[in-house]
Amino acid sequence: MINWLKRLFSLDSSTKNALAAETIRSIEDILKTPGKACSTALMTLASACDRERFVDIVSCSSLVGSAIRNGEIHSRKPQGGNSFSTPTFLFKSAEVASFVNGMPLAQSIFVLRKERSLNTGPNFVHFNIGRATDNDIRIVDFAISRQHARVNFNGRHYSVADLGSQNGTKVNGIPVSDLPRELVDGDIISLARYEFCFMSPDSLYNCLRERGEKGS
Repeated sequence: MINWLKRLFSLDSSTKNALAAETIRSIEDILKTPGKACSTALMTLASACDRERFVDIVSCSSLVGSAIRNGEIHSRKPQGGNSFSTPTFLFKSAEVASFVNGMPLAQSIFVLRKERSLNTGPNFVHFNIGRATDNDIRIVDFAISRQHARVNFNGRHYSVADLGSQNGTKVNGIPVSDLPRELVDGDIISLARYEFCFMSPDSLYNCLRERGEKGS
């Protein structure tokens, strides 16, 4: 945490002038946790920095929302017969009109940054994804299981594994089991009806600059 804060606040004067104090605070919040990021702040940072500086500051990959798949959601009974627990709904994807608008980039950037736990190796961190409040990345949707999937980072590579979810996890359309599958830049991760693009800092920079040039 200390290193990236030093990099952030050692920006040259012209870059600092381009970043309002509120934006800098937003960026600080973004890079503290792997939760949903403020894309406006990230876009401002991308517009104020060159590629090398942006990559140096962000320095980790992200999950960027790309689509919500259309289909049907069917009610399911709570697992274990517990009538007080909230059930995960079974989602069946439609063959026609398979994609709908509704999850723009501006609402769904999850930066995969997290403080390392003392219980793990020096370079290993993981990010739990699901509907429950104790997840690192929370997606509040009944098609998402309480504990849906996990993204791992071993210091060099990212991977994703399913956590026994009701509606499954896929990478580029191929189902993922509880055995982690390595991710590469540009992979599409499907969690129930939600789809995310796995992006390196370099790819995120390109995406944000492109959106900024389009004025979106």
